[in-house]
Parts: sequence; structure tokens; C-alpha cells
Amino acid sequence: MNLGEKIYELRKKNNLTQEMLADSLYVSAQAVSKWERGVANPDLELIPAMAALFGVSADELFGMSVKNDNRAANEMLEQRIIYLERLVDMLMSGDSDEAFETSLAASNALESFDFTSMTESELSKWGLENAKIIESENKIVFETTPKWKTVGRVVDPQIVNKKMNLDIRAINRIIIKFRSFSTSHKDTLEIFYTTKNHPNWDRQKMISYPYYTGQTCSADIIFANPFWDDTLTQLRIDTTLGYSERSEIEYVALVDENGEVKYSCSFSDPSDPEIKNWEVINATAIPCQTALAYRTEWVDNKQAVYDPMIYNNNLFFEIGKSKHIHIRMRVDLDDPNSRGWTINNKFYNSYLKLYFKTEASNEYSEQKHVRVDYVAGCGMIDLYADMSANAFWRGILTGLRLDPVELVGAKIELALIEILEPTAVVRSASMLKDLQDRMQSIELVVDSLQDRVDDLEYRIEDVE
Repeated sequence: MNLGEKIYELRKKNNLTQEMLADSLYVSAQAVSKWERGVANPDLELIPAMAALFGVSADELFGMSVKNDNRAANEMLEQRIIYLERLVDMLMSGDSDEAFETSLAASNALESFDFTSMTESELSKWGLENAKIIESENKIVFETTPKWKTVGRVVDPQIVNKKMNLDIRAINRIIIKFRSFSTSHKDTLEIFYTTKNHPNWDRQKMISYPYYTGQTCSADIIFANPFWDDTLTQLRIDTTLGYSERSEIEYVALVDENGEVKYSCSFSDPSDPEIKNWEVINATAIPCQTALAYRTEWVDNKQAVYDPMIYNNNLFFEIGKSKHIHIRMRVDLDDPNSRGWTINNKFYNSYLKLYFKTEASNEYSEQKHVRVDYVAGCGMIDLYADMSANAFWRGILTGLRLDPVELVGAKIELALIEILEPTAVVRSASMLKDLQDRMQSIELVVDSLQDRVDDLEYRIEDVE
């Protein structure tokens, strides 16, 4: 009698349904079904709890299934011990992200779609849009054939200095004197920057400042941003988020913690040599002797690209307690040096949108998707989407759709999609990751509060 047959026998003997056993062990009913059919084996850490539930010893439960193949069982146990030791080492080192991904990589799949071994019948269940298949034998490879549409929109006017070379470690304030006339009474100034260590524009390196339009503003803005470090290479100021008839900037300065001006540009003084380093983008310059003046442009015939989509609308799978989906794929880009963004000190240049639909809400929508950032152009990669971040991830899964890239000229190879079984190790690693993420957030808040305290002390000393 193998392990699956023994589980079935003891479950029936204890008058338990597959759902009742699954709930007791915090797994899905599909996982229990696979155990009993011999398709998969339960994780070793579940054996003691299962034995206690059935009222038998772990040796009795587990030993009966392996007594005819002790060598295979020992090898499996040794691999598990090696994996757990590696996981513990990473947890102790504080690398929660790597520990979490390692725990997911060792998880069993409740449902798997292997594109490297699919039959033509299985592959026919998957649809493709905005792309064409290049290869389909033992793998599915496709490239984007984007659709285009004409749009007209207002883009944010910007002034940019791309010739900065300034050590900003002691600088904690930026002073800007400006005014803007827009259709709204209130608007928001946004300041972006790049550094040598973080050379890309992204909203992680942005500080906003709300203001009232139609009047001159003298903004003294404290820089409390984790990326505001090392050497400043570019500085960008977006004066308005709405339609603006006119914006004017008179003065920009960077000030250190002692109140000393480390950089300044006075646009009201035509002889200031720094003026030539600033350029106006997405706007039309207006002649003005006392400021850098410009107005917003309306951009017509802007072409937008739809991303490729691969989807399966023929699913009927109970999500249960499953939280993660594993995708193995490769994305090659025409431009290997494509610009990207930085999140938590990690660089990305593309992202995947994973859409789903359920029996209760049987349509794809923006409310039912999860985004995963990744680096394209570096070979085959493994992505893990945390589906539990979406409130609609429950019930019966009826469809799954992948939008893997939004860039033109991409070549995509999709190898594997798996819906992963939650395990005790994954839950432990996830809890540690959440805890460390919260600690980092708290540290950022504390640093911001300390900056404010330092600024107040500086101003009090000024008054005294």
C-alpha cells in the first residue's frame, strides 16, 4: 500500500471529506486529491499533523508508503534537509526576498501548464492576441504585432538640467520660486532626479509639492527620499499636472544642512551662466526677461502600443488557499539598453500583467490583475506573482491571461505556468518578508521625521 492509498483509507476511516482534511492541514482539496491518486506527495512537514489527525504514528503513516523504496525516501529527505538548511541560512542573513523565492521554488504545483511538452490539443486551448507565433514545437515562442491608435493628450511640461554633477549627500532642501496659471485652482509640482547609482527616471525618485495656481510660490522643500544620495546627474521639474496657459520659474537652488547654497540658477538674471544648462520639454517656450516661461503643448497623433496577450478561457479550477503563480519565460527586446526604473534598490525594465477571471466574476478587468516587474533581455527567468494581493482571487478560476510586455519588437518564449500549493515554509518566509518590508517602511518614516526635526532645529537657530 502506498502513501496515497493509506491517506485515503485513514480519511474514510475517520469520516473526513477531502475538503475537511485539506482545511485541517491548510492546503487545497486538489492537493489532497493528488496525494490519494499518487500524482504528488505531501510535504514532509505535514506528516506529523496528518498522523495526529488520523490517530496513528508518523512512522506508521509514512513508513508504510516507503518501506519498499527506502532509498528513494532517504534521497527525498536529504534533498529536503539541504533545502531547509539553505533557507535557514538565508533567513538568518536577513535576505528575505531570496528566502521567499527559494521557498516558492520548492513548492508543489496544484495545476501546471508546461508549454515545452504540450500536445496540439492542449495548446489549442490558449489564445493569442497582438502577437504571432514563431515556434510551437516543444515550446511556444511569439513576437509582438502591435496595434496602433491615435490619441491626443496634454503632457506635463518639464524643465530639465541634464548636466548636473553634484555631491548631494549633505543637501537636504531645494528652493524654487515659480508660478503657474492652469485650469484648476490647486496643482502639484513634481521634482524628479537621477544619480550615478540610479540613472533612470522613475516615480520612486520623485518629491511632490502641492501649491495654489495664479500666484508666485516660494517653495522650500525638504528632500526626504531614500535615493537622494551619492552624485546628482539630472534634475527635472514638472510644474503642472493639468492644462497650463503659462508657467514661470524664476529661481532654483539646492541648499545643504547648514543653509549653504550648493547650486543655484536665477532665471531672472539673463547673465547667469547656468541658464544654458536647462531645457524646456513638452512645452513651448515664451519670451520673458524675468523668468523661464513656457506653456503646455497639446500632443496630437500620439501612437500607443497594445501589449501581446496569451490566455486560456477553458479553466475550471478551485483556487482554495493557493496564493502564488509561477511563470517561467524569456523576453528578448530589440533594444537591450531599454530604460527602466528602480524599486527597493532593484532595477527593472519591463513588467508582466497577470489577469484572471472567476466563476463569480467571469470577465477580465483591471480590478482582477496582478503586476510583476522584471528584467527583460537576460534569458529565461522565473517570476512569482502574489495573487493574494488581489481581493478577487478566490472561488473557481475560469480564465488566465498574461500580458508579458508593452514594448515594440519583443520576442517572448513562455515555458511554464504553475499555480503553487501553499506550504508551511512559504508561509514562514512570507511572514519574515512582510516583517522586514514593514521595518524598512518604518525606518523611512523615522528618517523623514528626523529630517523634519533637524530642519525645525535649524530654523529655530536661525530665528535666535
